[in-house]
Amino acid sequence: MNRVQIPQLMPDMPCVCDSGKPLRECCAVPGGGVAKALPRIEPPRPRSGYSHPRCYLRSTKDCSEKITGEHFISRTVLEVLGDMVAIDGAPWLPAGERREIGINSLTAKVLCDRHNGPLSPLDRSAGELFGRLLGIHRDMRRSSLSRKGSIWLTSGEALERWMLKAACGFFYSKNASKEAAALATDHVIDDALVVRALFSGVWNHGCGLYMRAGAGMTFTTAGAVSISALTSSSEKRVVGARLIMGGLWFDLLFDNSAFDEEWYQSGWVYRPAELIFENGRRLHRIWLSWPMPGTGYSLTLSYKGSPALLKKGGRR
Repeated sequence: MNRVQIPQLMPDMPCVCDSGKPLRECCAVPGGGVAKALPRIEPPRPRSGYSHPRCYLRSTKDCSEKITGEHFISRTVLEVLGDMVAIDGAPWLPAGERREIGINSLTAKVLCDRHNGPLSPLDRSAGELFGRLLGIHRDMRRSSLSRKGSIWLTSGEALERWMLKAACGFFYSKNASKEAAALATDHVIDDALVVRALFSGVWNHGCGLYMRAGAGMTFTTAGAVSISALTSSSEKRVVGARLIMGGLWFDLLFDNSAFDEEWYQSGWVYRPAELIFENGRRLHRIWLSWPMPGTGYSLTLSYKGSPALLKKGGRR
């Protein structure tokens, strides 16, 4: 596969994260690379010593007494799709049915405000990413001779932890289901793994964010979102979540008790370094920074006809 050369980034140019600051004062790192820092997401010190019985992070013993309404798929992400979204896979829907509902309906009281507030940067980061993805799609589809492309940097780590937050919210809100029954009635989540990954970024072998790279995937702007729980086949435990939005597939594993290495080596990329969008005239790049290297691979969406094709590229 032919690769377009990445332009040289100059220290005084505007940072590629769109902060408005010069690159040297923002996301530049020693050696000429760039990295988007993850904001602090832990509650402020000192610890409260309290565990709210309705907060799914109560095992930290750092809750407040107030429980808050939370969109299990963040409002900032849902707003990218509009006031109404099409959703499937919920236990209150007949099997195979997709229904349009208002985004205000997708809420549940599963976090205390001491945890919910500090986690909001993850929601903003995910909303920015999905907004950028759909904006690029519209640009790829418009009739224009322009060759102006773009480079944008975001935190892959923030997206990964947002997916973990969404997986927990989906489960504890009792919207995660299997055969029309809420998984929360007879499945469990390993809270220790969740807390360690969410606040310390420590994941078991094989765990973290994967993106699907199978050819023939359609990238659309339809206001549809699908989220489902990933469960262990041998135990009644939820081990991750799958999110499909805008035609892209994201898998998040936080519990490797059901990890299948062969499955994820076929058509999936672990912690991709970049997403490339091309249509023969214009090329857009989204760079994803990670604290530790992933595969170093890119995913390419090619808009040469319909549908767009998502394929695995080379190392960045």
